[in-house]
Amino acid sequence: MAEGFFEQLKKKNKAKGRLRKSKACTSVLIENGKKVVREVDYNSRQAVILQFRLLNELLKENQNTEYGKKYDFANIHSIEEYKKKVPFAEYDDLQPYIYEMMAGEKNVLSSEPPMYYATTTGSIGVPKHIPVSERELKKYNKYSVLMAFGVAEEYYQN
Repeated sequence: MAEGFFEQLKKKNKAKGRLRKSKACTSVLIENGKKVVREVDYNSRQAVILQFRLLNELLKENQNTEYGKKYDFANIHSIEEYKKKVPFAEYDDLQPYIYEMMAGEKNVLSSEPPMYYATTTGSIGVPKHIPVSERELKKYNKYSVLMAFGVAEEYYQN
């Protein structure tokens, strides 16, 4: 009987000393993923409080941006005040600010500089550019990539 793909891969990796490293890396990803799953579970039980804290943190961090000054972020201290002062915005409302940022302007929508601009597929017209900060990229990696390992481990164990 011919060797299967995984047996061949194991032999090659073992011969090169990579199998242990690969297993160790996967193990670390799984353990960190499990922590993220527990964190999300814990945070979901106090979501309202955490969302209020996050809103206040973002308002404070961005009060000196062009957008923050326009809508008086420095004097918003409740969700009700936020709703009154900051209008609901769609991409087209934010596009001029994003273009300013793409031209190199700082402190426009966010006090954090964008690492890059994600581009949508433009299914109904011109592709849209979404500024992505380092903090948001870290959150994405944590809550999508790592969480996937934690969920998969939990699913396959049960």
